[in-house]
Amino acid sequence: MFIDWFNGLNGLHLFDWLRPHEAPSGLTPVAGGAWAWLLMTVLAGELVAGITLGVVETRRDPRLFPRPLVLMLFAASAVFNFMEAPGDWWVGIWYSKDTPLVAFTMLQRPIPFWITLLWFGVVPLSALIIYRMITTGAAVRTIVTTAVILGVSEMTAETIACNTGLMSYYGYFAKVLNVPPTQFLTNGFMYVFIATALAYFVPWLQRSSLGAWRWVLIVPCVICAFFVCVSLALPFLFFGAARHEYPVLNWACMVLGLALTVVGSLALLYSPWVKRFRDRAHILGHTAVIDGVTTY
Repeated sequence: MFIDWFNGLNGLHLFDWLRPHEAPSGLTPVAGGAWAWLLMTVLAGELVAGITLGVVETRRDPRLFPRPLVLMLFAASAVFNFMEAPGDWWVGIWYSKDTPLVAFTMLQRPIPFWITLLWFGVVPLSALIIYRMITTGAAVRTIVTTAVILGVSEMTAETIACNTGLMSYYGYFAKVLNVPPTQFLTNGFMYVFIATALAYFVPWLQRSSLGAWRWVLIVPCVICAFFVCVSLALPFLFFGAARHEYPVLNWACMVLGLALTVVGSLALLYSPWVKRFRDRAHILGHTAVIDGVTTY
């Protein structure tokens, strides 16, 4: 009886969103080589900026920015690179095989070098920016504005890629300029999730009696924060994409996923462990001491 009930529901395609997206036959975007090199140049610049920010902050305040924190953020970015292909298979993204430089191929999906640079260049830099703003007591509206700017800048690169044959969001049906528009915001709020997790976790690690290996725990911390953010938006996005015969449902699911991401971000920014940074910064002026961590 249960099997008949399940098959009946499946006949309504209610579970299509659980299935990975196979790339349509013959989908091989023609890459614009010049655009690929432009993206790689810009992203390489962001990688240098992220390394520079990490070096400057670790020297300026090693208590707030311990060197292992920066190193583990880059280690997490390396892990994200190998999560890209399974994620693309599920979400419905395809990269051109004609991209000038392909970093590696996984699950028969080419992962171009500019995507590798995107993970290494954008994630550590953006997470460190938001983390520093949180720990120095920046106002919530300032952090949210910065997150939006970061998300828009990242998705601008993807919009260029989608309109020059470098990539395709073929699994999405609610798109503007060939990209899902809500990603302009959800991508930025992802860094709020990562940074607030670090704001809680780093002071705990500094107080911990565990050995030097304890800093490796930052990698799963960052990955878990990423998945918590993704879990708020993508299930609705997947469901809407699977029911492509209903455009209104596509957009409704997309907006609902965005709304949950925004609400989740605001809940974290107003959480007690983040609010205490703002409270101490307000009381003490430019210097705040939180659990032995000094911020300037």
